[in-house]
Order: sequence, then structure tokens, then C-alpha cells
Amino acid sequence: MKPLDLSPEAIWRKRFRAADISWAVIAQQNPERGLVCTNRDSIYQLYAWNISTGELRQATHQPAGVIFGMISSDGNSLYFLKDQDGNEIGHYARVPFSGGEAEDISLYLYEVSTRTVVKLAHPMGTLGGFAGGYFAPTDQIWVTWEDSSHPSRLIALDAKTGSFKREVLKADDVPEGKVFQSITLLSENGDMIQGWLAVPQGDGPFPTILETHGHPG
Repeated sequence: MKPLDLSPEAIWRKRFRAADISWAVIAQQNPERGLVCTNRDSIYQLYAWNISTGELRQATHQPAGVIFGMISSDGNSLYFLKDQDGNEIGHYARVPFSGGEAEDISLYLYEVSTRTVVKLAHPMGTLGGFAGGYFAPTDQIWVTWEDSSHPSRLIALDAKTGSFKREVLKADDVPEGKVFQSITLLSENGDMIQGWLAVPQGDGPFPTILETHGHPG
């Protein structure tokens, strides 16, 4: 039997560590610009894509990586969720396609007639999910929303202030869950790992259920 090649240049190591393109999108009104998610530099980040030249320029530099993002229709701005150590709690940020520092942003309403921008006081949690939001015919914004104690549902926000108005649609009646607490753990090799802690009501001790999923990069 041929001995196992354990050298740093072994083919199986290169295959195991091979970089890939996770996804790519093109700006709708600027087909010369796109956004790519790849781990070509060891961890998944977002890259500004010059389609005519094929050049990829790293746009995000999050320690735990970035796997979701958007590009504006004109191709001038890139958007992503800026969080801490991959805990998925944070705020949206905007990066110029041409390069520069990430700028923190929130949800805003642009009044076309007056050319003014109003910050929306929307509820905390995750808004938009997979489909984004849209204006309903009743001076409301309909958008999916979820947090640690509520599964995703469609809610109505006030179209002028962003405040919560009502639930529009939910899949089922589910008991409200416990609010999660963000915690940080030290791994065996010294890396910091972000996690979530949910404790049931009553006096302990409680059995521990540990769920692991995904990984940085």
C-alpha cells in the first residue's frame, strides 16, 4: 500500500483547503460591477468585482467573515451586516465599491417629493430576511421580522415612522421563546467563540443542550 502523503504540499491538503466562489451578483443598472462572496484569502468575505477585467478587490474585513451582502442597483455601494465575532447582532454598513471605510447605516425612508431622508424607528431584530420589504396600500411597510424569541413573521410598520403596527401573517401560534444572551467562550486553541445562552424558567440545575452549527469562514 502506498504510504499516506502528509507533506504540506500534498494534493489532498490542497483539495481540502480549496477556495471557492460561494455566490456572485451583478448590479442591475451597472453590468460592469458585481459583488462576490469567496474564501480565496482563507475566510469568506465580500469582494467588489470588476466584471470587464475580472479583478476582485476585498471589500469587507470581518474577523469571523461575511457570507451575505448586497450591491446597489447603480453599483456604487456594497451593503452587509456588521456584527461582532459572527454573532449576527449588529447593524447594516455600507462600503463604497471603489474602496474605503465601512459606514454604519440604518433603515431610512426617502421622500421623493421633498428630497428628505427620515430614519425609521423599527423594532429590534432581523428585518427583511430573504425577500426584503415593500409598501402596502395602507400607509404601511410590510416586512418579515424575527428575533431570538419570535420566529419569522410578516409585520406592518408605520410608513412614516417605522414603528410597529400589527402582525400581518404568521405560520403558526408558537409560545414565545426565551430571549437569548450573547456569550463568548475560549476554545482549546485560544480562539474566542461567540455563542447564545438560553435558560428556562425555574430553579436549576438544568440539563445542558449544546448545539453547534457552521464555523467562521
